[in-house]
Amino acid sequence: MKGPWYRQRPALLQQVQEDVETFCSTLHVSLEREVVRIRGTFPVRHVGEELDRYAIVLEFPGDYPDGLPIVREVGGRIPWTADHHVYTNGVACVLLPEQLWWSFPPGTRFLEYLKGPLHNYFLGQSAVAAGGTWPFGEHRHGPNGVIDFYAEQFGAKELQVIVRLLELVAEGRLKGHWSCPCGSGNKIRNCHPGAIAVARKMPAWAARRSLDWILAAVKSIRPPA
Repeated sequence: MKGPWYRQRPALLQQVQEDVETFCSTLHVSLEREVVRIRGTFPVRHVGEELDRYAIVLEFPGDYPDGLPIVREVGGRIPWTADHHVYTNGVACVLLPEQLWWSFPPGTRFLEYLKGPLHNYFLGQSAVAAGGTWPFGEHRHGPNGVIDFYAEQFGAKELQVIVRLLELVAEGRLKGHWSCPCGSGNKIRNCHPGAIAVARKMPAWAARRSLDWILAAVKSIRPPA
């Protein structure tokens, strides 16, 4: 039976601790009931100047680094609503799981997550709280956000095309020289080359998870025949 990730890969835990210390001195790594957590205040910076701070708790999943860290803002500043990109259980929607392979791919140092996706999330919260807009854009919520993500990656607008390309990725057999399922008559690599990039970066099981979620969501909103 496999043990916790931090016992299997103690060097990775050491790297996380070093990255947190490098990022700021107000976040601290601890092991609590067999779960690695980070607690403290997270600084929001711009051009070297600190603009804001958020009290947070960050929890590493059992499958880290394959899974995304779970983040909660615990200072009561951010409402638990979809418009603020927070689930009703208080978990922050920092990244779609699908974005993991682009924004925080396996092998990336944890410092890059702190400096990139997590910092951008809280910077966006501060911008919106001040009456502005999300500085890095935003996807829609729930399954629509997943669809938006693949529409952007594939360069496709039609749901049926997105689903078919995702099916090929999930089956692990997308080939660039095949005819594109959009019906254009062109090869995939000349029509929707983004699908090839997805197949190269994202494992088939992750694509299957996305596909199952999209299909279940579409089925639930379709009226009965």
